[in-house]
Amino acid sequence: VSQSRYFTVGKEQYQFNALMQWIEILIQYRIINEDVIVQYGASSYVPDGARAYRYLADADFLSLVDNASLIISHCDENIAQLLEERDTPYVLVPRLQRFGEYADNHQMDVADEFENRGIAIARSPGDIVKFLKLQQTSEVIPKVDEAKLCEFLQQKYSHNLDFIVTGK
Repeated sequence: VSQSRYFTVGKEQYQFNALMQWIEILIQYRIINEDVIVQYGASSYVPDGARAYRYLADADFLSLVDNASLIISHCDENIAQLLEERDTPYVLVPRLQRFGEYADNHQMDVADEFENRGIAIARSPGDIVKFLKLQQTSEVIPKVDEAKLCEFLQQKYSHNLDFIVTGK
């Protein structure tokens, strides 16, 4: 399985047409330039330009998750736990009751809690674009090991440590 962007709305009984439409916009404007695979569940809208499956078997689902460059999924505790156990970057999108995407606004509360824990949450197509651009940038710029950086600075500048800390 080659790398792709993978979107899933889970196996809920509720549609998530808004996310499906966002995906189509991202494909049409070439913001996503790789294969897009969606599990659209109960959604009635399927994005043009995406390989779409209503539901996937668990093994197929996990294979896609493990081989994706980014997962964008509905905001659910179970999917978040599964994705936390994997190395694949992910963004969660809360469903809204007013659009018939869920029975209540529970996912909004979950999204706020997750966001406070540092989990990426998208509440609009613009948020997804921001995370895609951030991911592209982080792939170009090497990640910094903060502990090693601090150790290096301490060794290199230990004689000037007061200056570094206080500026005096």
